[in-house]
Amino acid sequence: MADNPDYVEDALAECAYEAGYEDGRASKSEEVDAAAKYQDILQEVSEFLDNYVDVLDGDYGDPRPNNAMSLKQRVDELLD
Repeated sequence: MADNPDYVEDALAECAYEAGYEDGRASKSEEVDAAAKYQDILQEVSEFLDNYVDVLDGDYGDPRPNNAMSLKQRVDELLD
């Protein structure tokens, strides 16, 4: 996976285009293929974010997740 922040957006757009979503005529098998591609991409994103997950000092010194951890949690929820 590239370190390009536009990677995910570009990959998702490519999957949607390949599945025929642009003209609204995707077949069920194309939708299943696209869903599998989305899941693969989200898995890559989750693994990539592992390198950046950390906690920050929140109010009164209580730890809180950084942006990468928050995003990873959201991505992992989608994968469950």
